[in-house]
Amino acid sequence: ASTPLEENPSWKIPTDALEIAQIAAWFYNVGYLFAYDNPLDQSIEQAKNFLTEQNYSSDNIDKVVNCLVASFNNRASAIEEQTLLDAINGYQYTSDYFDQNPLLRLEWELLQNRNISTLDWNQIQLQYLLKTKFFSPFGKLYFEPILATNILQQKNKVQKNINSGEKNMEEDGSLRIFQNLERKLPSDATQTFF
Repeated sequence: ASTPLEENPSWKIPTDALEIAQIAAWFYNVGYLFAYDNPLDQSIEQAKNFLTEQNYSSDNIDKVVNCLVASFNNRASAIEEQTLLDAINGYQYTSDYFDQNPLLRLEWELLQNRNISTLDWNQIQLQYLLKTKFFSPFGKLYFEPILATNILQQKNKVQKNINSGEKNMEEDGSLRIFQNLERKLPSDATQTFF
């Protein structure tokens, strides 16, 4: 059976645009290693340095930089920018969104020393979901329905927080997945690993 991508050759991304998007994806999160609060500048710098060393064309380096800027600003015009942004948004805000969300909250608290109330966190996440946009026909077909479901669930979480009063992170169960984590790991396996 053929896939919708095979049935619609116009959905295919040109090879050069796909290459640019993939290279930009390599550097998308690199900036967080150097400057968690302002990763874009570091991602751009690392990409420029590496690609210049590899004798990558300056036009393509500019396209990679434009992809990074577009992805951090959540706006895309060129096809490679749209491809990267669809991939990032598809990963962050669709299928595993509610599994990754508590991890992101924990990351913010640990790395930015931010203590965010459950209501505030849920409202911030709802705003991220509402700003998410897909550009490609593939993204619209496969990711937008999942995104719509996640928006509805997140709205319900916000409303539930408002109706019942704000709760602590531990009280709402969002970190329940981390409880008893140590008990789930056999100590022998952990010792062998280290």
